Amino acid sequence: MTFLGIAAANVRRRPVRALFVVISLAIAIATVVSLLTVSRALKADTEASLDEYGANIVVVPRSGSLTLSYGGVNVPAVSYGTSEFSADVVSAVRSIRNAENISVVSPKLIGATSVTVVADHPVPILLVGVDFQSEMAMKKWWQVTGEVPRGQSEVLLGSAVAEQLKKGPGDTLTMGDAAVAPAGAGPDPPRVAGVLVETGSAEDGLIFADLGFTQRLLGKAGRLSMVEISARCNTCPIEEIVRQLTLALPGARVTALKQAVQSRLDTIGRLGRFSLAVAAVVVLIGALVAAVSVSSSVNERTREIGIFRAVGFRGVEIAVIILGEVALESVIGGALGVILGGVAAGTIGTVAAGLKVSPWPGLPLAGVGMALALLAGLLAGAYPSRKAARLDPVDALRFI
Repeated sequence: MTFLGIAAANVRRRPVRALFVVISLAIAIATVVSLLTVSRALKADTEASLDEYGANIVVVPRSGSLTLSYGGVNVPAVSYGTSEFSADVVSAVRSIRNAENISVVSPKLIGATSVTVVADHPVPILLVGVDFQSEMAMKKWWQVTGEVPRGQSEVLLGSAVAEQLKKGPGDTLTMGDAAVAPAGAGPDPPRVAGVLVETGSAEDGLIFADLGFTQRLLGKAGRLSMVEISARCNTCPIEEIVRQLTLALPGARVTALKQAVQSRLDTIGRLGRFSLAVAAVVVLIGALVAAVSVSSSVNERTREIGIFRAVGFRGVEIAVIILGEVALESVIGGALGVILGGVAAGTIGTVAAGLKVSPWPGLPLAGVGMALALLAGLLAGAYPSRKAARLDPVDALRFI
């Protein structure tokens, strides 16, 4: 009979002890697999959400003029009056090599205008022309009372502007020069479609209008003040996208909002490191429990070891038999742990985190689970097998 056959026979003869080792390792591996699976799903969900959460790249014309504070972001070299570039910049952004990593492109034209509330008393207002579809895709946290503007002559008021002008959804505004009704932007005055719920940022003091309407109102057809870009930073380094944009737009300054990007990456990194730390502790506990069980079994098998030594088994062969038993139990425990971990991950992800998690952790993670179980088992059996191998034959033979 081979050493592996002897080890398998010993496992069958001691099912209770073997079951104890299998269960301890299965619980450890199930915890690791479920934790890493849920962590991976959370990471993917977080990355998908963060990729859509606001801009992380801003493109502005190269200029030495004033600084613009927009949306809580300070963007250098923007002048409200003179610094714009052509709308062709949007096409250039979409043409870079890593364009597939760009989620949302939101072009803007920013300019000063006025709103007449009382006759001959115009109120100066900062107007931001946007593409509302891309703007709402980028600013998912925006909440609107009323409706998001759909027509070219509909506007969205910041909360502070709405309070100052005493305007709400359905009201009309007289913007620009009332004598030209209004400044050639169209035959009808713009209608307030909605009011932006207070954000606590500069957006509360702005009026958002359709980009084409704003360009006509300000007399700047085909011009832009800035472009905000939301890039999928988890799949492409933000620095590489900035480099490509800089090459594609020689007349623009491309700025990565590194604080926002770094915050995203730090959050994801901390989540991964925490999962790995917990997984390491759980595996260590499982290995210690298995080590206690194997060590206790070796102490109880002095008579058996004495018989092996009496019939000519060497110490290294005794160690191989003990390690073979542990390896067999570890493989069983690892396989059981992978299955239980996948099922637990699917349940925890759905019930606790609201995520759709597949009960199959995937071949790579299953392989990691099996390898961890085998490694933990062999480490657990290292000292007991060494102790059995070094047992004095004279002492062992006393129990025959």
